[in-house]
Amino acid sequence: MRYLFFTGIFFISIIASGQQPSDYLVLKKKNNRTLRTYFPGTFISAVTYDGYEINGVISKIHNDTLFIQQQRVYYVDKLGLPALDTLFYTTAIDYRNFQQFNYSSHTGLGGAPRQRGFSEVALPAIMIMGGFGYLTLESVNTLYRKESFNDKRKLTGMAVAAAAGGSGILMKKIGRNKNKVGRKFRVIYVNMQ
Repeated sequence: MRYLFFTGIFFISIIASGQQPSDYLVLKKKNNRTLRTYFPGTFISAVTYDGYEINGVISKIHNDTLFIQQQRVYYVDKLGLPALDTLFYTTAIDYRNFQQFNYSSHTGLGGAPRQRGFSEVALPAIMIMGGFGYLTLESVNTLYRKESFNDKRKLTGMAVAAAAGGSGILMKKIGRNKNKVGRKFRVIYVNMQ
């Protein structure tokens, strides 16, 4: 019995050592600091140069290509009753086709990126609408009342509104461009063959 046990462990170790190591991707900052490593089993969220959004788990990396398993959940009507149906599919994409990685230092469960919060989504929109809305309304009211635009309080208020709207546009643009490949970080393909 003892010989059978050791023989089994011997064959298992031979099979385990015979597996080829998988290739992987490394996301590095310009100062050569590693931000994230992508290997089979890792969640990836990215956008290609064609605008195709990738959200899925990497199933294999081979010859510069990532095989990513994605899923879509749909509501369907089965015999008059609503139900959920899940479609699983695998997409093969060359790693050089990624324009943007949705990388965040604050990741959620399983490496999934955290959801963007108030300061990244709502605040820039509120600043744009509030600033330029006030500017438009104040201009229309001034023209309607046939007042002068040279009033110092009016010019100060309009300048503050224009600055708030411009800051909102700037925040939106910075948030959109911060994860682009080549600007903040670079992608390195590590071939393990």
